[in-house]
This record gives sequence, structure tokens and C-alpha cells, in this order.
Amino acid sequence: MSTTINQMTKVNIMTKHKIQRVNMVKGQIEPNDVYNEEVLNVFEKVPRENFVPSALKDVAYIDEDVEIVPGRYMLEPTTQARIVQAAITGESDYALTIGSGYGYMAAILSHFCTTVIAVEESPEVAKTASEVLAAQEYVNVVVMNAPMAQGCPKEAPYNIILFEGAVGSVPPEVIKQLADNGRLFAVERPDPYKQGHAVCYLRQGSHISKQVLFDANAPYLPGFEPATKFVF
Repeated sequence: MSTTINQMTKVNIMTKHKIQRVNMVKGQIEPNDVYNEEVLNVFEKVPRENFVPSALKDVAYIDEDVEIVPGRYMLEPTTQARIVQAAITGESDYALTIGSGYGYMAAILSHFCTTVIAVEESPEVAKTASEVLAAQEYVNVVVMNAPMAQGCPKEAPYNIILFEGAVGSVPPEVIKQLADNGRLFAVERPDPYKQGHAVCYLRQGSHISKQVLFDANAPYLPGFEPATKFVF
């Protein structure tokens, strides 16, 4: 009897989260200029609640950044979806995510890319990400426990690089890891007291250009805060 009740409870929870995913897509993502059907379908398919601690599963779908461990956040769905829509090209891309947390965005990108390298600096968070992704059979995602500021030069070049948190500025050594016609996406916040922007860096040969995509704010990735300015 207890086994049957437990199974029913599990089904009810799964149904609740599926409804939350649909509501997230219909109520948050679609109304904010995300129209690519493939992107919408993937965000409706990937169980966001699996990429946060158990105690936070019920808030995984709110349209806010969710703190998964102290100082580290899973970005709000709208910002994530708009960046993914801008990033994908329909080609067989090779991607790098920096500050990957428990691996949600790596899982999303894995539906559009041949391989995703997910760099995570915290050994504990990287271990959890590897376990979460393996449990869901994301076989084309590789989690690397390494300093975030360095990217992952040994596996470069990449068609897509994505920072999963705000940066004061993008390190030039990470931009160098772009392939020709590669794109790098980040939320840049050079001033913590002003509006940030989602931006795209495009590499074409030796030329690097930058395009502002949309207004966006996000918590800084640790180590990527802007340098403090002193006024005398």
C-alpha cells in the first residue's frame, strides 16, 4: 500500500513540474520575444527542477535567478531562453559554458550542439553537475572542474561560449577561444549600479565585434565582478 502511495505521490510531483514548465514557457519565455519553436520545445522538455537542490525544486520555475549554492545562481528562464535563441544557428556547434552550476544550460545547449564542455570551478558543484547530467543521460555534455576565468583552452576552439552569470568584462583570453565565426554570449555589467546588457561577441578571422542584444541583469559570477573604482 505504501509503495502505491509513494508512486502516486511521485507521479503527482512530476505532473506538477510538467505543468510548471508549460507555464514557464507560455507565461514567461514566449511573451519576451522568444519565438523559435525548437527553443520553446527544449525549455518545455528539460526538467529544470532536476538542476537545483531538492529544497528548491518548487521554486525552480519562478522568473527570477535561483541561488543553488551560496553566491551561485541559475539564471532566470527568460534571460536564458533569449540568449539560447540568439546563440543557435542550426549547425553542428561545439559549445563551452562557463560557471555551469548544476548543468541546466549545458543540458539545454546539448539539444542543439554536438558537444558541450561545462566548466565549473567548485569541485562540489562540478561533481553534482556530472551526477545530475549522467542520471539524465546527457552523454554529449562533459563537466570540467577548472578555473572559470580561464575558460577551457585545451578543448578550444568553440562555436559558442556562454557565461552563466554576469561579468564586469569578458576576459580576452576567453574570447581567443572562439572559432572563426564563433559567438560568445554574456551578461555584461561593468557598473553594478547600472543596467546590464546581454551581449554577443563575434569572431571573424582576427576581427572581434560586439553586439548588444537586450537589457539584462544577473548576479555576478564569482571572480568576474568589475574592479572597484576609487574616487578622490
